[in-house]
Amino acid sequence: MPEANPPSRAALLAGPALFALLLAIPAPGGFSPAAWQVAALTLWMGTWWLTEALPLPVTALLPLLVLPVLGVARLDPVAAQFAHPIVWLFFGGFALSLAIEKHGLHQRLVAAVLRLSGHGPRAALGGVMLATAALSLWVNNTSAALAMLPAGRALIDRWPADDGHADDPGAPRFARAVLLGIAYAATLGGLGTLVGTAPNAFLAAFLQDRYGIEIGFARWMLVGVPLAAVLLLASWWLLVRQHRLPAHAPPLGVTSAHGAWSTGERRLALVFGLVVAAWLLRPLAPWAWAQRLGDSGVAMAGALALFLLPAGGGERRALLGWPDVERLPWGVLVMFGGGLALADAVSSSGLAQALGGLLAPLTDGPPWLILAAVVASIILISEFASNVAVAAAFLPVVGAIAAGGDSGNGDIVALAIPAGLAASCAFMLPVGTPPNALAFSQGVLAVRDMARAGLYLNLLSWLLLTLALPPWLKLLF
Repeated sequence: MPEANPPSRAALLAGPALFALLLAIPAPGGFSPAAWQVAALTLWMGTWWLTEALPLPVTALLPLLVLPVLGVARLDPVAAQFAHPIVWLFFGGFALSLAIEKHGLHQRLVAAVLRLSGHGPRAALGGVMLATAALSLWVNNTSAALAMLPAGRALIDRWPADDGHADDPGAPRFARAVLLGIAYAATLGGLGTLVGTAPNAFLAAFLQDRYGIEIGFARWMLVGVPLAAVLLLASWWLLVRQHRLPAHAPPLGVTSAHGAWSTGERRLALVFGLVVAAWLLRPLAPWAWAQRLGDSGVAMAGALALFLLPAGGGERRALLGWPDVERLPWGVLVMFGGGLALADAVSSSGLAQALGGLLAPLTDGPPWLILAAVVASIILISEFASNVAVAAAFLPVVGAIAAGGDSGNGDIVALAIPAGLAASCAFMLPVGTPPNALAFSQGVLAVRDMARAGLYLNLLSWLLLTLALPPWLKLLF
């Protein structure tokens, strides 16, 4: 995680001041006292996260103190979010990444990417983004980001050390572009299929259960893949422009073989391949225990295997030892736990529902205005809350809005699909999506880097979901 600058006094004071200001204002109509208190906490944490007034993991500890003091939640359930299954998915994935880096397997991964994409920085960035998005079509987007980060770090290592510019302080531009590219590609690839990210499956189940509208796997791909492709190309172009990456030179190094595979590399590749295969195939497994295990259990099984399997080659040490894990970015686990605690409070306090209810008066407005307001609201709230929680809170509201229309199921499809997709379009904050947090964990990015690129992607997503997707949905449905 990047070294934090000394905290700004104004930024430090702004967070609690805004928190106190909202608490001093009576909760408006439609907001319960608990929902209004969580809104105040969200504003406080968002201010500190955006300004980096304190290290991000420190800000993430606020729910442990504030929610019990306000009476919104007891300490036990808030603390439980810091041990959420997705936190253990992160832990297992980080352990795999550390082992891959330790044994040099990531160099072979990046050599394969460069052989396909080319050596230039722009082509290499596009290659790693395309590979990440393709994997994310079939594997949970968090797992896809975890699998591709070692290749991303190897790409970064090949970049010349004198990349800095007087007007561009901080980490090398290519490093920032690659990490943001992996995060965004993992999220965007997940839009393409029903299994790519949880809100997609939730939306399909919602339409089937409530309205009898069935969206099959192939039909969803006709919706999601074109949208993901356009956003992926746009994000690549945006990162190339923002970070001023050259097209051809300097090259990123040779892609020749790295010698014969060692015993440790072969065993590590086997563990890595089995974990990715399990992430891909587990949802299709007929055994109940496989469903109960979840992606987090698969990641932890892989991590345990690394501590058990010997590296071979005459060495008695395992593929991974605890001293290796001491380099694990523990602060990211704390940061994401705090984000989950806040997301849970946003949902359980009724804040998400109250914000969704603000859209109810739009039922008499023109369809384009309703859709624009719904999508914008969901994208904004998804920066601070779980995308599944946001989808669960807003889709019933979307159904109520569509009931005010006069074209039956056409209204609910035209509103619900863009709304469900919008829940995954959070690109500005590390806590917005797990891939964002994973990219931030590499110690290269600052919040301003992600916010600067993410703002444009949020706006582009809003435009595409509001203007371009509805005509395509009319053709399909």
